[in-house]
Amino acid sequence: MALHSCVVIRCPDIVASQNFYEEIGLELCSVFPADAPREVSLTFEGRLNILLCKQETGDVEHAKGAELRIALEEGTPLRASVQAPEGTRISFFEKRATSLQVVPSDLVPSLSLAVSSGGTAEGDGNSKRSPSATTESGGDERFHAGRAGMLYSDLIPDRQGGRFVASRIRIPGPKVTVPDKVHFHDVRLQFLYCVRGSALLVYEDQGEPFVMQRGDLVLQPPQIRHRVLETYDDLEVIEVSSPAEHMTTIDREMKLPTAAVNTQRVYNGQKFLWHRAVPSEPCEDLGVHAASGGIASARLLRQGSVESGGLCAGLRVRNEGEDLLLWVVVDLEGSLTVRVEEENREGEVTKKQKAERTTGAMSLSSGDSVCVPPGYCLAVETLKLKAPQDRVEGGDGGSGSAVRILEVRVEPGGSLCPCHPP
Repeated sequence: MALHSCVVIRCPDIVASQNFYEEIGLELCSVFPADAPREVSLTFEGRLNILLCKQETGDVEHAKGAELRIALEEGTPLRASVQAPEGTRISFFEKRATSLQVVPSDLVPSLSLAVSSGGTAEGDGNSKRSPSATTESGGDERFHAGRAGMLYSDLIPDRQGGRFVASRIRIPGPKVTVPDKVHFHDVRLQFLYCVRGSALLVYEDQGEPFVMQRGDLVLQPPQIRHRVLETYDDLEVIEVSSPAEHMTTIDREMKLPTAAVNTQRVYNGQKFLWHRAVPSEPCEDLGVHAASGGIASARLLRQGSVESGGLCAGLRVRNEGEDLLLWVVVDLEGSLTVRVEEENREGEVTKKQKAERTTGAMSLSSGDSVCVPPGYCLAVETLKLKAPQDRVEGGDGGSGSAVRILEVRVEPGGSLCPCHPP
C-alpha cells in the first residue's frame, strides 16, 4: 500500500511499538530497512495511517503525553484505553463524522502530520572504499531484533558505502511459527544461504511451500512475493542484499501459494532459484550466477586441493574489480588464518608497499567475515582441522567436512536497485 499522509510517532523501541499496534488491530504496510527498522508504516482499516520512526538519542520524545483516538464502526464494542510502549495513549470511540483525533499535551510537542518519503540509504553509494580488508567478528552479542522477530547480525561493517548488506539471521527454537506476512523487497539482488536448521517457505508462482535445509540457497528475484511460514531446529541463514537499505512492503492482496505456477518466470531479469546442497563437492557452485542474470555468483568452499578448487593453505582468492568479494566462515572446526594483500596488475604482490598494504595474519572463526577490496588478494596461510573423531556429530550435512566458506562476488554495477536508479 502506498502511504501518503500519516501520523508520525517516534519510538525508542520501534519493534516493541510495531508489535503493540499490530496487537490492537492495525495492519503492517511496510518496514524500512528489514534488518534494523527505522520506519514502520501501519494502517487501521485504510482510514488511519501511522508511521513509526525510531527515536535516536537526543530526539524530542514526541509521543509522551499525546493521545491517539481511534473510531470504531457503529455497533462495535468499545475497548479499554491502552498505552503504547513509546508513551502514546490510545482510546477508542464510536465512529462519528471525524474518525481520527490527535490530542497533544500542553507540555510536549504534538504528533506531526507528514508525508512519508520511504527513507533513503545512508551515504551516496559512491564513496571511495578504503584500500584494506574489512572484517567482522561473529559473536552472539552482535545480534539484534529485526523484522518479524528475527535476530540480525551484520557481516559487512561499513556496508560498502550503502551498496550491500550481508546478515546472519537467526530464529531460535525447535519449531517456530513465524509472524510473517506476504511481502516483497525493492532490491537489485537478494539471496539466502541456510547455515543450520530449516525453514518452510512459499513464493509467488513457485508452487506449494517447500523446506529450505542446511546447505541450500534460495535466490529471491526483485519484488517476488514470498513468506516465511515456519522454522525448525534453531534456524540460521546468511542473507546478502543490495542495496544495503531497501523497502520491505506488505502485499495484503496476494495469497500464497498462487493458483498459477510459472517456475520459468523472469522478475527484473532474474529467476527464482532453490539450490539444494551437494555436500561432497570441495567447491560447490550455488547457481547464483545463472539465476541472477550474471549480476553475482556464490560458491561454497570445503577442504580440498588447489586443483579441486577447494580450501587449503596456499589458496589465493583475488578481487578482479568486482563491487563485492565477501568471505563468510559458515563452519570451522579447527583453525584458519588468512592475510589480505595488495597486488599489481601482473598479479604479484607489490614488494615496496607490502608491509603497509598487507594485513597481519587474521585468525578466523565460525561466523566471521572478510571483505576484500578491488585489486587485493585474500591468501590462506594455514588451515588445521580437527580429526574426524573429534568433530561435531553430523558434520556438514553428513559429509563430515569441518569447514565451510561462503564466497560471494558481485559484478560492477550489480549493486544498483532497478526500483531506485541513480
